[in-house]
Amino acid sequence: MAVTTEERIVTAAEAHSGSYADGTDFDELMDRTLKGGVAVKEFFGGKAYFRKGIFEKPEAMGATGYIPAGASAYKVDEGMFSYNKDSDQWFCGMGNSTMSKRTQKNGKMKRFHGMAGARGYGLESVRRQVKLTAIAVNLKRIARLAA
Repeated sequence: MAVTTEERIVTAAEAHSGSYADGTDFDELMDRTLKGGVAVKEFFGGKAYFRKGIFEKPEAMGATGYIPAGASAYKVDEGMFSYNKDSDQWFCGMGNSTMSKRTQKNGKMKRFHGMAGARGYGLESVRRQVKLTAIAVNLKRIARLAA
């Protein structure tokens, strides 16, 4: 699913079988988002999106990518970094620190719009459910923005 950062408008959504690996249809979702006229300035993705093809895409589009590195990506010399629990930040030996980005999950679609489970049988039925749920959520969010 692709969602705008500030307004939380769903720009593209798709359902897949259980064998799907996160990020494999990144290009398709991004293309649909761009075709819809949305200017992508930032990209947030989970650790599953830390792959070369995906990691380089936001920069090529002139956007900033926020994708955490997976544990298997590389080893970090922990002696070069320190953690301050009061500020919840990491600091490196050169004086740089992590910045906090507040992200929201798509929990509302699960809790309040029936996406916790499939309402029908088969992948096509679930795909329809995902798209109709995205439309319903978008209508609510757009109405709130317009008010």
